[in-house]
Amino acid sequence: MTVAFKIKCRLPWFKYAKREIELSGNTFEEINQECLRYDMEFCPDVVFNAGKDKFRANNLGEVEIEYAERLSQDKIRSHINTLISFISMCVGDICQCEDWIIIDNRIYEKFFDFPSETPTELPLYQKRKFWEVSFEEIRNDFGSILDFLLYSPKSKIITTYILPNYLATVYFIDFIGSLEWKFKNAVTTIESLMYYIKHDEYTEKEKGNKDKFKSLKTIIKQEEGIESDLKYIDSYSSPKRISLDKKIHDAILLGQEYLGVEIKEDVDINLYSKKCANTRNLLSHYIEENPNNQYLAENEISDATHFLITLAKYLLLKEICPNVDITKKFKSNMLMRTCLNIYTNWN
Repeated sequence: MTVAFKIKCRLPWFKYAKREIELSGNTFEEINQECLRYDMEFCPDVVFNAGKDKFRANNLGEVEIEYAERLSQDKIRSHINTLISFISMCVGDICQCEDWIIIDNRIYEKFFDFPSETPTELPLYQKRKFWEVSFEEIRNDFGSILDFLLYSPKSKIITTYILPNYLATVYFIDFIGSLEWKFKNAVTTIESLMYYIKHDEYTEKEKGNKDKFKSLKTIIKQEEGIESDLKYIDSYSSPKRISLDKKIHDAILLGQEYLGVEIKEDVDINLYSKKCANTRNLLSHYIEENPNNQYLAENEISDATHFLITLAKYLLLKEICPNVDITKKFKSNMLMRTCLNIYTNWN
């Protein structure tokens, strides 16, 4: 089956390297026509799914995917949503689709339904910079990237939680109170991402905690006259899981390691991580502030949101695009360095 659709994006992502156009002897109209012909030309097929499926696209955002097997409309929609979410992260700008799709030469209207961006009179960050990762840079890896994003069981946490949360945090802010909502999304994105990156390490630690918990119950069972203690443990205790502040702390250290930077002297990352976690829990569960906990001040939530979501973007692109020097791109991008504001010594 063949699926065709058109991506709406402010930047022509699919063909990064422009062809040289002969200017001398050509009229303005001829030059425009030559540029249009180039933009309409599809890139060479990218094969994925063990070579069974093919992907192609052009500078106008027109995409065709040939599937060897028939997919349901829901599955097609899921694939395309994942694809444009990934492209949005690469471009640093929101990408959507025209609302129609063509499946085996049949047009389906209103196939997609995307939320609109919030109108703003302020200059948008995404309008002041170019893409982080171009298609040209990952063309040789794009088939394996599609395999991972669309078919790998390991990618479910990325496609179901991390990418949607990232996009919602960065772009969709269509209601009052969006700062707190964006902050919660940013923290959740980091939380999910770190569980993905450090899955084996965290699973091993949680297994160790579970074993210790079982040992404690066994010891209590062997004692006499403390049946009530055992019931208390069963009712109110559980094996210790990796805490949210631990995941935030690990993400900050991982970013520091990959970027080769330092933490600012006036930043205590243990305290910073705990304050982020406490604030997220406070906002998520509508609980009263605990006098024993410390929280982010209202004016700190915005900076923390920018920091965490930019860090998540950096770490995720580094995971998905291992053959691109993501570190160099982020270190040379002044906006990214500004958002990653608790790091210093960007050499």
